[in-house]
Amino acid sequence: MGCGIGDQTALLSQRGASVIGIDQDSELLEQARKKNILNSKFIEANIADLSKLDLPKVNGIWCSFTTAYFPHVEQPLKSWLKHLKPGGWLAVTEMSGLLNHSPLSIQTQSAIQSFYQLLFDKNLYDFNMGKNFEKAINALSLKLKQRILLEDKELSQNGKLSKDVIEAWENRLERMKGLQNYLGDKYNGFKEEFIACLNRKDHISNCSVYFYLIKCR
Repeated sequence: MGCGIGDQTALLSQRGASVIGIDQDSELLEQARKKNILNSKFIEANIADLSKLDLPKVNGIWCSFTTAYFPHVEQPLKSWLKHLKPGGWLAVTEMSGLLNHSPLSIQTQSAIQSFYQLLFDKNLYDFNMGKNFEKAINALSLKLKQRILLEDKELSQNGKLSKDVIEAWENRLERMKGLQNYLGDKYNGFKEEFIACLNRKDHISNCSVYFYLIKCR
């Protein structure tokens, strides 16, 4: 779910799986198809509702950093689970607190939290889905097999970050057009302060990356 350019699809294929990648971004799917991944096919569709797709029952569903786009994830989750075979699994990787790093000024911290709340209220994104996903599991009475906090050198590492990770962060911030629009003429100052924070030896990441494994009854 949310296969993007097909990186996870390729990894699953290498392990012998036949994989269906679903995403609504046609440009990303074009890149995925160019990889000619063995035993794979890609479908352009909104993963919020799979009912209109003629999909087979599958052994497992893999979803990385996609559930946050559905602040009320219970309904999409129900749609996905209908396509699992008995005993099948759902694996979800998601984060909480993407921009929760320190030291940052009180004003910047406040702006970050206000931005989080704005997108949640508009039903566009939940920046705390990594933590909140367990609530959806409980609400649907699903069987949680495993919950792990993952280490991630870009998202959750403390201390001064490496040059390549800093570059990845700069690119990530440039892609966050919603944040840029929200901050307006304050965006450049925000980016400068945030990148400076990541370059500090006393930098602390309060972003957490979660992995959930759910077993279908």
